Amino acid sequence: TIIHLFLQMLDAGRLHDNYHDEDVSFRDTVIIMTTNAGHQLYEGAESNDLSHVSRKAIIDALKKDVDPHTKTPFSDLGIDVAEIRGDLDQKIMRRFGAVLRHQQAGFDANAMVCLAVADAERAGALLAEDPHVSHCYERSPFGGFPYNVYAMFHGQSEAELEQSICSALSALNGPDHAVLTSLKELKKTSFVYFA
Repeated sequence: TIIHLFLQMLDAGRLHDNYHDEDVSFRDTVIIMTTNAGHQLYEGAESNDLSHVSRKAIIDALKKDVDPHTKTPFSDLGIDVAEIRGDLDQKIMRRFGAVLRHQQAGFDANAMVCLAVADAERAGALLAEDPHVSHCYERSPFGGFPYNVYAMFHGQSEAELEQSICSALSALNGPDHAVLTSLKELKKTSFVYFA
């Protein structure tokens, strides 16, 4: 599914090519995703001339969550892709990323699985290979909560979610764990570094 492609590229930094049975690395790669960022700058305009729009206004528009319905996000804003690459190279823009709204992509069943494992590196490596896991990290256990590895699981149904969690727990030899099911997303925004 499309979410697995995004997760492999953005989280793992690679894609698996099943046809050639090999991993394709995205290390040192610029991935350009489409967006209609700043559409308010040009909607209703009589021409596509955006020369009057400042670079700061364009960069600010790119910082916000956007709806990806245009094939030419940068040229829609009057920017050549080479300019964006130059901005990245010069560290004017540090990165250009995307946040996938997993519920809108059809993954309505989600849970954080908390694990108490002796070998966090091994558990993390195994969980990182699971296509149902979007992110996984290690934390120090604290009073009354003995878990040290956390993994966010996603499924298109409760049954798929439960099956993927059971499979992962089995592969990890059934560690002590807690499953924290998502009931409702209260907030999900990209961090704005300079408001």
